[in-house]
Amino acid sequence: MDSTWMPPPPPLFLLLLFWAAFAGSPHQAEGVCVYRGSSFENNTVWKPDSCQECRCHGDFTLCDAVVCKNPRCNVRKGEVLHIAPNACCPKCVSQTEGFCEHEGRVHEHGTEWAGSGCTTCSCVNGKVVCAPKPCPVISCERGEVVAQGACCPQCAGSGEACSFDGQTFQDHEEWRPSRCAKCVCQNGTAECFTASCQPLICNEGENPVVPAGKCCPECVPKSCSVSRRAYE
Repeated sequence: MDSTWMPPPPPLFLLLLFWAAFAGSPHQAEGVCVYRGSSFENNTVWKPDSCQECRCHGDFTLCDAVVCKNPRCNVRKGEVLHIAPNACCPKCVSQTEGFCEHEGRVHEHGTEWAGSGCTTCSCVNGKVVCAPKPCPVISCERGEVVAQGACCPQCAGSGEACSFDGQTFQDHEEWRPSRCAKCVCQNGTAECFTASCQPLICNEGENPVVPAGKCCPECVPKSCSVSRRAYE
């Protein structure tokens, strides 16, 4: 007779209790990351805080710290570093309330200045507001003209006339002494401008030719002559 002792089988309720405990225990599925009690699917990116960024790779959580760039504050304008609430990286803020920067210059709140392109600009609570420069209303017999470098029109012929090559031209009147020159009368002074042509190098089989109505030459193919007739 075999005297080996065998333990009795466990009761059924113990097996059921063990199975329930295993089934209810948390386990991580494939392609899902668990971070601080929350589940994230594969390739999901999230920020647990303002200075950290995480992503789910397979079932691994990879987190990197946010890299901040140097904002390079302008001390001459009164800028200082500042980290806003719920932000990680600093940025430049001005200690001067309402200042404006326009075309490389700093203006205070409430000031006005002449902008480029015949505009008048002002600084309103840190915002630059520009509008066309107001011009006075004029009534002219010979029409209105805008002088070179001016913003507002003026009456033609209101200044002194010009004498050029024996001819008289009224103030702001334009004329062409040659095909490549243009003149304008500026209050008794004739100002003339001549077109300048760039050096021209033509390829083999081309000739420099000045087209009709133009000042500068262009390269055109040489013509062929057969039986005293020219062909392109």
